[in-house]
Amino acid sequence: MKNLIKSGMLAAALFLSGNAFAKDVDFSLSFEKVTNTKVAFKITNAQNVALYLYNDAQSEIYSEKVTSEDHIVKAYDLAEMPAGNYFLVAESNGKMERYKININNKKVVVDDVPVSTVVKPQFTMDGNKVKMYIPNITGAVNISVYDLQYNRYYQDQMNADGSVNMVFDLNPETSKNYIISVKMEGNSFDKIFSLK
Repeated sequence: MKNLIKSGMLAAALFLSGNAFAKDVDFSLSFEKVTNTKVAFKITNAQNVALYLYNDAQSEIYSEKVTSEDHIVKAYDLAEMPAGNYFLVAESNGKMERYKININNKKVVVDDVPVSTVVKPQFTMDGNKVKMYIPNITGAVNISVYDLQYNRYYQDQMNADGSVNMVFDLNPETSKNYIISVKMEGNSFDKIFSLK
């Protein structure tokens, strides 16, 4: 399916398909060992992965950046944490996974299946053309393109079932900077593109 949509000085070509842009395999997280108070996990393809530990009130307790190229094993001792629910979040440029950790009577229980996985839009730029790819998405996707003065050049809401491929031809005579905004699955992603 191919639609060419023109709005102002911006043209967007939309393709809904199962084809992906060439990209590296994203990280994978697996729990290695959970004892009474310690949690150990392994991250493969751990290039530029940020780790966060949040409490149930969404307050950040700890964060760190992992930059290993292959894999890394991490261990957290949660002995000093009060009873309650916590969330370990692993985030890269391509996705974000959230795991639930429960502490009760100084015993740690980990759900080794993520409570949520968000695949982020992936962008590549070639001259004035920006390609956007969103893999494995089902449901409503809202996409907007505007400049830094919030002049909107493109807006669309679609129901995706699979993947979304779009190409935006950004006009440098209209603006030197554009923001592509994507809202999906309760999350919002904004990326600024500067033209030469």
